Amino acid sequence: MLRREREEGLQEGMERGIEKGMQEGRIAGIEEGRREEQIAIARSFKNAGIDIKIISENTGLSIEEVSKL
Repeated sequence: MLRREREEGLQEGMERGIEKGMQEGRIAGIEEGRREEQIAIARSFKNAGIDIKIISENTGLSIEEVSKL
């Protein structure tokens, strides 16, 4: 009986760990997607000749980041 309870506890712990890992992965993916979108928008604005300071203020990227695009 103790062995079965221990195995059930381990299984439950693994399931919780997997779920937490998946949730953290989704959050990281969303953040990465937002960052890529900011960069794409900044690059487009820069190519259109918009001032780097304005791009920085509106995308959340630093002036240095925008300058490197």
